[in-house]
Amino acid sequence: MDRNKRIIAIIAARMDSNRFPGKMTHDLRGDPLLGFVIERVKNVKNVEIILVATSSRPIDDPIAQIAHSYGASVYRGDMVIDNVALRFLNCAKNYHASYFVRINGDSPCVDAKLIEKGISYCQEDYDIITNIPSRTFPYGISLEIIKTSILETVYPLFSQYDREHITSYFYRNHTCFSIKEIVNTLSIRAIKKFAVDTLEDLDELNDFFQNNKNRSWHDFQESIV
Repeated sequence: MDRNKRIIAIIAARMDSNRFPGKMTHDLRGDPLLGFVIERVKNVKNVEIILVATSSRPIDDPIAQIAHSYGASVYRGDMVIDNVALRFLNCAKNYHASYFVRINGDSPCVDAKLIEKGISYCQEDYDIITNIPSRTFPYGISLEIIKTSILETVYPLFSQYDREHITSYFYRNHTCFSIKEIVNTLSIRAIKKFAVDTLEDLDELNDFFQNNKNRSWHDFQESIV
């Protein structure tokens, strides 16, 4: 890895989810969901800083408290909760990151090896390294590593939808960018959901991680091959 390229991980989290308010504080095998995610991200090599990005609203104070207690840094952006792209951009610029790994705070089955594989492509100067376009990975196992400078360049062109979803502009205009896609080559795409949108999702993942907090989505996939 080029030591001149600073790579950080940014975990997006907020308290007022429409379907499951406060889910970041709910228990997953003895940790708050956000704390569980932070601990998984700590296993990723070549990430210089782990940050939790949230809003400056008082409702998100528990997010900052959990992040600090688990040893992560915190970036609190403006009050506009649906301008996720600007929050990520300002966070990456504030920490002088060449690239940032986008992590969803409600996706606890963080795959360190997948992220490390993506990071290895940063030295080739891609605009984005991703596994999203072909959707060959299960829901909740996503990889997006974004070059800060390219996001800064195109951000003024973003629609409101793009500001909320960050990478939609790149995928919609994919011929204009250098995009490296990582594809799941295993024979079966795992059908299990690895993201927490509801209390039922959290209950299922509590069962999945019951005997081992470090279980991988591959464990489920291998069990159904």
